[in-house]
Amino acid sequence: MEAAHLLPAADVLSRFSVTVESGLRPEQVSGARERYGPNGEKPCWASPPKCANT
Repeated sequence: MEAAHLLPAADVLSRFSVTVESGLRPEQVSGARERYGPNGEKPCWASPPKCANT
């Protein structure tokens, strides 16, 4: 989801069909990891940056 950080939390929760209490289902997490990779990559502002456009 592009720019999810700009949306109200209720919209993001609705988009992913989750609640604050339940979070993502294991298969949603697995699918996101396959598609986007694991968490833990250095952000763009880290030194050295790991952004595609730098």
